[in-house]
Amino acid sequence: MTGRSEKPVRTRGQGGMRLAVRLSVVVALGLLGLAGITAGKATPAFAGPPSIAGYATNFDVPNGTDKECEGFEVEIEDITNSQVTYTWPGAPGYPNPYGSASPSQIENTTFPDGHTGVRVTFAATYANGAWSASTPIGVTDHFGVHVTGSPGVQRYSWLCDLGGTSAGSTGVLTPYGGTTSGNFYPVPSVPSIVPVIVPTATGEGVQQQVTPAVVPQPSEPQFQDAVWVLKYRTTSTSIVDVNNLLASDPEVQAAITNSNISSVAELFQPDPGSNEGVESEGPDHISPGEQSDVTVTETYQYTGPVDPEDNSVICNETVGDPNNCNNFVGSLIARQMQSTQLNTVTPRAPLTVTVSTGSAASGAGGNVTSNALPGNGSPDVIDCGSDGGSCFTNVDAPTTVSLTATANAGYVFHGWGGACSGSTTTCLVPVTAAKNVTANFLLPISVSTVSPAAVHPGQTVKVAIAGIGFLKGASVSVSGTGVTVSSVKVATSKIKATLTVSSGAAIGARDIVITNKNGQMGICTGCLAVYQPTITGLSPSSVVRGASKAAVVLTGTGFDAKAKATVSGTGVTVKTTVVGPGQLALQLTVSSAASTGTRDVTVTNHDGASVTLVGGVTVT
Repeated sequence: MTGRSEKPVRTRGQGGMRLAVRLSVVVALGLLGLAGITAGKATPAFAGPPSIAGYATNFDVPNGTDKECEGFEVEIEDITNSQVTYTWPGAPGYPNPYGSASPSQIENTTFPDGHTGVRVTFAATYANGAWSASTPIGVTDHFGVHVTGSPGVQRYSWLCDLGGTSAGSTGVLTPYGGTTSGNFYPVPSVPSIVPVIVPTATGEGVQQQVTPAVVPQPSEPQFQDAVWVLKYRTTSTSIVDVNNLLASDPEVQAAITNSNISSVAELFQPDPGSNEGVESEGPDHISPGEQSDVTVTETYQYTGPVDPEDNSVICNETVGDPNNCNNFVGSLIARQMQSTQLNTVTPRAPLTVTVSTGSAASGAGGNVTSNALPGNGSPDVIDCGSDGGSCFTNVDAPTTVSLTATANAGYVFHGWGGACSGSTTTCLVPVTAAKNVTANFLLPISVSTVSPAAVHPGQTVKVAIAGIGFLKGASVSVSGTGVTVSSVKVATSKIKATLTVSSGAAIGARDIVITNKNGQMGICTGCLAVYQPTITGLSPSSVVRGASKAAVVLTGTGFDAKAKATVSGTGVTVKTTVVGPGQLALQLTVSSAASTGTRDVTVTNHDGASVTLVGGVTVT
């Protein structure tokens, strides 16, 4: 094999302890479903040292556990969460049922081996006793992470609800690899890839180093489950990022077809609880114009015999022996596709756009697109609508990128955040280093109810306005003259305000106008009425002294459900029944000593609005 050392099977030592196994066996390519590859290539030296601009890794991982799982976790050492610029949201043919990892799911942490790093979690949400998504046993999902800088060891594991075999058990996710002997977290144990720039006699190169995961061990040391590792690697003149790292993508197929590593599968089983067996490959020499170093690593199950005491493999390399290790290649555990992105020709920088609808990262409210991007960015334009609310690409740096926000039907653009600002739909982003932009969309301002919905001249009243689209700092006004607004308090779906109605305010319907601080305006037409009750007549219009509960019908307008009528002077009592906004049923009781003559009739509503009909009733 080119650029790697081979080790034979180790046998039991004098102390009786089985040591690590790492042997190389040529595996039939038909068994692994892979194409043939070519020999190593010679390349001219590169004038000037390259550096690592970014590091993209995608995982095609079947759920090889014995449970339905509801998430996936990636651990990356030696970086911080600020260096994670993008996580894969899923795409047709390469599902990720959990979407991109949210900022809260990209956590800085310290791992058991003492290294600091980042834990990236892709997970479903749990509500009302059920998970929003899951990965059944045997189903393959696709996860991807892009970071800047140079990360260290990677580990990954499925996250499963251990309360049962189906979703909706306990609501708690646990890293899980199954119950088979030797399966300790993280499982499966797949060698991770650490890129390092190294000087060489003929030019600068990228050295890929494979490091097994560090696994907590039980009291009796046991080996991790052995795996077969098959690797392909090549350089590319393109910037190969997360969007390219798909098994069907020409960039990945080119890495397999043009690999400078021979197609030798390696049986990999490190010593318990250690990193013994670290493998370093010879560097790829970087030629002018080459911008990525692409590695495809496929990991398969070892299905052969193991020592029951410590889980170590006990197969051999004897040709024709039924116990030959080459007979025990099982199912695909994972396909890891990595691109080490190089600053060898033009500096590159990542631009990430997140579409936010309300308080959630979602493309429901609209889309963001860009102009055609210079260089060989992938994709060569930004179009967040196709990625479920977030999108990412690398562009030549410096470059000014033009972003355009377009609201979906029923939504409005609320403005930019991050490297963009303002509320115009187009933003120019000068990309000189990693930049993050947020496009905010909202449902338009809409008023559903106003309570009370009617006010009268001379009144000062607190009103509650319910609806959607209200933002902190929003103002409220009432159309026309004579109504002023004060003491406005704004919540997401409710506004409380005080209205003062002058005594001369015109009677009639008024519009309520809500204006957010960004200039977004919502008008509720005719939502508020300025009214004054009226009395048009009484029938009959006279009552006799000594009458008991004499029936009188009062007609008019604007009576509310708790209106009360009174008669001026003494000796007359009134019982009021509200028939409707234009009619009251009165029962008048007149004492025998009541003075005769005309009396005024007054109707007063519950909100204090009143009207008086002078001489409206006569006592005879």
